[in-house]
Amino acid sequence: MNASEFEVRDEIEDFGGELGCIPIYQLSQADFNDACYSKNRPCDEGEVEGVEDSTGKRFYSGTYVVLRFFHRLRRFMDQKRVVEIGCGTGIVGAVIGSSAQVESMVITDGNPSTLEKITKRNVARLCSDYSRGNVHVCQLYWPPALPSVDVPSPSIAEIFDKYNNNSSFDVVLGSELMYYTTDIPQLFSTVRQLTSDNGVFLHGHVFRRTGQIDEWIEETAQYGYTTVEQG
Repeated sequence: MNASEFEVRDEIEDFGGELGCIPIYQLSQADFNDACYSKNRPCDEGEVEGVEDSTGKRFYSGTYVVLRFFHRLRRFMDQKRVVEIGCGTGIVGAVIGSSAQVESMVITDGNPSTLEKITKRNVARLCSDYSRGNVHVCQLYWPPALPSVDVPSPSIAEIFDKYNNNSSFDVVLGSELMYYTTDIPQLFSTVRQLTSDNGVFLHGHVFRRTGQIDEWIEETAQYGYTTVEQG
């Protein structure tokens, strides 16, 4: 069964602390598991392989910690231009966009189905600035890694032009961006193209593959970032 055939549910998730319970549109856990299985299992004879990616249609366990951490940093994001990449359900960007006094917030993902059926609904419900035009939702595929990030790719330049007054971003947010086969250089190239020279990349992740953290630290240094905290 293709992920697009599953029903989006209106659920309540308890994030604890100041955040408490938040309503969120997403696939049920059972449907999400089935969608992931359908995407990753071998096709039966005569079956057409589905192309719908389901990874962003429900938030991951690490999001509980990431969202609480980002929320504690919300005053740091006041008056800053913020972008979230790989947003999935959009819960992180929506909460930050509604609790921090951002200059602008752009919430992005590569999957148009997820954006239309889930992300925009969550952002519209949780973030009042969405209706006032301060918070935007748009599609962004991570462009191929570039040898130089001085000139942004066309897709990123379009976001600068359309949503950010032709400016780069001060802060890039990411939650659970890496899976078993994620192209980490491509991820960092995207982040570096999005940020200003003094930009900050805030990312929370549960490492799932041996050696992934070493790759992460190596790419961090290669693209000129200093890791403030790891663990």
